[in-house]
Amino acid sequence: MDAPLPLDDLPPAPERPGATVPVDARRAVTVLTRELDALLAPLTGQLEAGVPAGS
Repeated sequence: MDAPLPLDDLPPAPERPGATVPVDARRAVTVLTRELDALLAPLTGQLEAGVPAGS
C-alpha cells in the first residue's frame, strides 16, 4: 500500500539539541499515529468485520 501521509502538523526539525526535543518528538509521534490511524482505520474495520479483500 502506498499512501501519502500529511505531515503539515509535524514540528520543525530542531536546529540543535535542547530542552524542546523531547516535547517535539512526542508531538511528532502523536501526529504520525493520528495520520496512520486515519489511513488504516477502514482496513482494520474490514478485517475485524471479516469482510473479504476486494469486496
